[in-house]
Parts: sequence; C-alpha cells; structure tokens
Amino acid sequence: MAPGDVNYGKVPVANAGSLQMRYAMSSSSTNADSKGLASTLTAKVVAISSAATCNQSAISGGTPIYSGLLSSAAFGSLAAGAQAGDRTLAAGASEALCVEVTFPVAATNGVQGASTSTTLTFDAEQTSTGWNAPALALAHVGVAIGARGATASSEAADVVLTVDRLDRLGEAVLIARRTR
Repeated sequence: MAPGDVNYGKVPVANAGSLQMRYAMSSSSTNADSKGLASTLTAKVVAISSAATCNQSAISGGTPIYSGLLSSAAFGSLAAGAQAGDRTLAAGASEALCVEVTFPVAATNGVQGASTSTTLTFDAEQTSTGWNAPALALAHVGVAIGARGATASSEAADVVLTVDRLDRLGEAVLIARRTR
C-alpha cells in the first residue's frame, strides 16, 4: 500500500445454529520494524447484507460498527453474556462485514517501507436466552493478514493470508469450510 491507497475486504458471518448468536471482534497488530505502520493505517467496519459488494458505497451505506486505527480495531466484548457493542444474529441468519483499510495521504515518510501484521479475532457465543445464559458454543478464530507479517502472528493465527489483500479472507473461509 502507498499513501492514499484503500483496500476492502468482506467477512461473511453466518449463524447456522438454532439459537441467537452474539459476536465480537478484537485485533492485535505487530510491526516487523520500529516504524509503527499499524498505528498509521485506519480502518472502518460496517455491517452489510450478505449479498452486497464490499466497496466505498457499502462503507457509506452500511451500518457503522468501528472507525479508527487498524491497530485498535474492535467492537463488542470477549466476555460471556450480552455486552455493549456485541453484534447479534438470529438463528439461521447471516450478514457480512465490510472492512476498509486506508493508508492516509498525510502519512509521513517515516513509515516508508514499513510492514505490519494485524490479526482480527472474532469470538462468537450462542445462547439460549438474550441475557447472561451459559454459552452453548464458543468459537475463536484468529486471522493474520500480510505476506511480510511477523512469524509470531502467523504462528498464533488459525488462518494466515499470505497476500496483503483483505479481499482474500472470504476465499480463505470457503476453503476452510470445504476442509471440515
């Protein structure tokens, strides 16, 4: 990416269970150098319909969930039970998240040639009621994105995209589903 570049990636979210699901997202970033690229890139996350294309129009028209630095991208809480910011999805329902990552035009030359690896982690909880019910199922998937990312991030992640393209995340999910 160069200053002014924007990348989009669509993350499908589906609840194949018979009960309501809540989910949250957290992130962790590592810089392969001391230039701090992770604190320069910005991210927006919006909810869109599963059939929608993830692009600038989707970001403008979707339901805003997060806007800020990529290094601190998060919504909801990893704690069990209903928490502020959690996304809910009815049984059998689906939606998609459109993620926009921007390299600001105003970035300084100090990040030239820098690299970073950011892992978006999604935690889901399926419950029998909407309020503090015991978890019936808990899923935790870490995704590392970046060809030049840190080895530690890649080793800790459940899914590693070896290209610097968020749009490949959907393809990785499809591959994972076929290998079950």
